[in-house]
Amino acid sequence: MARSTTSVALLPAVVPSSYVVDVEFTDSARKHGHSDEDILYAWRNPIRIFDEDDMRMIVGPDRAGNLLEVGASTCGSEPRIVHVMVARKKWLR
Repeated sequence: MARSTTSVALLPAVVPSSYVVDVEFTDSARKHGHSDEDILYAWRNPIRIFDEDDMRMIVGPDRAGNLLEVGASTCGSEPRIVHVMVARKKWLR
């Protein structure tokens, strides 16, 4: 499984438009009880980005500053958020 990563120091000053567009949520994205607003906030304010095959994992803060890991399928034209939970250590390295 190929993994590439981008840290906050390498992110552009302006967040790419792909992070600002409306995204679709699956039921599994809401499994851990995070609100849609918190998920979107984390998605639109990434501090780390990991690309793995057809999945993009983003680590970003929710509205309270808690770090979330947000996983989105990159198949198709629009991102589809399929996974959200409190960020685990493996995504914070």
